[in-house]
Amino acid sequence: MNIAISGASGFIGTYLSAFLMESGHQIFPLGRQMFSGKGNEELVRTLSQCDAVVNLAGAPINKRWTSAYKEELYNSRIPVTGQIVQAMKNLSRKPQLFISTSAVGYYPSTGCHNEDSNMTGEGFLSHLCRKWEQAAMMCPPDVRLVITRFGIVLSRHGGALRPMLLPTQMKATCVIAPGCQPFPWISITDLCRALLYIIETPQLHGTINMVAPQIVTQREFTQCMSKHYHTWFTLTIPSFIFRLLYGEAASFLTSGQKVVPQRLVEAGFEFTHPDIETFWSL
Repeated sequence: MNIAISGASGFIGTYLSAFLMESGHQIFPLGRQMFSGKGNEELVRTLSQCDAVVNLAGAPINKRWTSAYKEELYNSRIPVTGQIVQAMKNLSRKPQLFISTSAVGYYPSTGCHNEDSNMTGEGFLSHLCRKWEQAAMMCPPDVRLVITRFGIVLSRHGGALRPMLLPTQMKATCVIAPGCQPFPWISITDLCRALLYIIETPQLHGTINMVAPQIVTQREFTQCMSKHYHTWFTLTIPSFIFRLLYGEAASFLTSGQKVVPQRLVEAGFEFTHPDIETFWSL
């Protein structure tokens, strides 16, 4: 299968591209130049050769959300998604599948949410996710649409976990106060496997939560990490420090969402890392 990927050079895109190629698929990276005014024809031409499109484009959210960076977060997602959708509309032979990324930050920080939840959170991240998903929903009706809401993607080789591992070099771990906030996560292995499962399962469509089945708190996650690395002590970092460092973006760290992957489980997908213990043990 020919699969186009926006954001193919990013952390997740690099893993996913390698995984899909190992599975026998051909990857067509959608580079940034394709989303400029002059590159639109190249985008249409590339998509005309593809059976599926995976939209991973977007600037990282784990930076301070200044007004300028909020604009970058918006512009790296919504217009890019809109251009992909418009390019598909211009094709006589369209891709069969469009997978567009979102995040579990769509949901409120209260309650427990599966894909049938119609509740949305407040604040910038939830608003960003709603706009992002609305842009994807404009795709042609004859293209199977899947919106994947990612939890925190974990890999021991980089990504979100890298700064969390730094204190372990000094035999310490850090809990982000209050510590009881949910920590919705998925391993990079299961993320790639789940995306391939979606590609290969035509009956899957609509919203799909990309999180492990186990719900853990930030403190429970840290305790398991501490056990794995045999650290000597755990520090609790007050939330106001993260607010000083990250401003509004601190909410990404100091609050979280309880989210379950109901549709993946019901579809028969089996997680390699269903709980945080298996993530650290394998």
